[in-house]
Amino acid sequence: MAMIVHSPHDGQAVKVRDQDLERAIRDSEGRIFYAVKRSDGQGYYGSFTRKGSDKDEQRCLDMIDKTQRAHDSGAERSAQQIHDATGKPSGPGIMRWVWLLVLAAVIAMVTWYLVRPDNQGEGVGGVPGDQHVPAGPGSGLDGGDVSSLLDGGVGVVEGFGVGVGVADRNYIGTASGLRYAILRPGTGEAAVAGRYVQVNFVVSTLSGELIDRSDPGGPVGYVLWSGRVLRGLDEGVAGMRVGEKRRLFLPPELLYGRYPGSVTLPDTALLFDIELVGVLPGIRFTTDTLGHGSIARPGDTVQVHYRAFIGRTTTAYDSSYDRGEPIEFRIGAGEVIQGWELGVIGMSEGETRTIEIPPYLGYGERGAAGVIPPGAELRYIIELVKVTGPASRYADVGFDQGG
Repeated sequence: MAMIVHSPHDGQAVKVRDQDLERAIRDSEGRIFYAVKRSDGQGYYGSFTRKGSDKDEQRCLDMIDKTQRAHDSGAERSAQQIHDATGKPSGPGIMRWVWLLVLAAVIAMVTWYLVRPDNQGEGVGGVPGDQHVPAGPGSGLDGGDVSSLLDGGVGVVEGFGVGVGVADRNYIGTASGLRYAILRPGTGEAAVAGRYVQVNFVVSTLSGELIDRSDPGGPVGYVLWSGRVLRGLDEGVAGMRVGEKRRLFLPPELLYGRYPGSVTLPDTALLFDIELVGVLPGIRFTTDTLGHGSIARPGDTVQVHYRAFIGRTTTAYDSSYDRGEPIEFRIGAGEVIQGWELGVIGMSEGETRTIEIPPYLGYGERGAAGVIPPGAELRYIIELVKVTGPASRYADVGFDQGG
């Protein structure tokens, strides 16, 4: 049996099966959300987190109402065109081809605009950019025009002020309130949910005051859409390609979660200049035995049994079974390596998983205690014994810059 749940990203209708209600759901753009039961018991709404909140529910209901009014007025596509969470779109097939042709025409126009000879020094949509200026040393955001740090100063896109830049036609907007401009296109691998991304960033106020920047010695790394950074950063980086630079406008409601820098952010809208410098695989796991108990979420305390292997070796170098008792840790508290935390999230009591963890989500280039060599990929067979809560919000989850 399937039901319709509206995505919190843009309000689109998604067909969701009963067995997917406790799992991460993807809309037609590949963006993750969760189906959470409405407070009045009349169906489900789309939420950015598994637990949801009153604020998430009201935002989703307002978005559904706004979308329905647009449908009624003919300003939006037919409500009959519903995306299936299984990946199978339904509705008139001819409309998909029409939209694809329109998209191809837009891409051709943008490409022509970027490469024409009289367009030196400008970015997408007329936003001043730095794609034609060689980058200087440092974080990768040095050198260039208004999108960079130059001699300690931060440039701000012209006209991007409070109450003005938010609606500027040069910026792409999303239903969450995020606004972004592409300052330099990228050509490398795309950042998608579950991948380990490496970014340089500069944070400034709308007036151009520098707040913080990433360490010039190396980029910040995290797993995209794992809830380990600001909500707005997850959404703003999603879809970027390696080499791309974006300017993000993040309103206060998208600044919740862990900030990867070293300062306390002011409670106001901010600009983030982001450069995507790398995309690496996340963890890989297979479910060996299904469970039937409570599900592990960020913030929960869990007890697990495990066997640990280096790479593809068949002899375990460590095992809790040999000691006769499981280990206990809180998901998100940094008590275990990041790959373990990511691998346990979503498991149910009694479930067994085999998890493969790359070095940057394990012990990195340092190794550990003379047992794990530098740069080693690890493999764990994990059995979830017990889950205790309550689960916390992503805002309580720690941040790890990777190996």
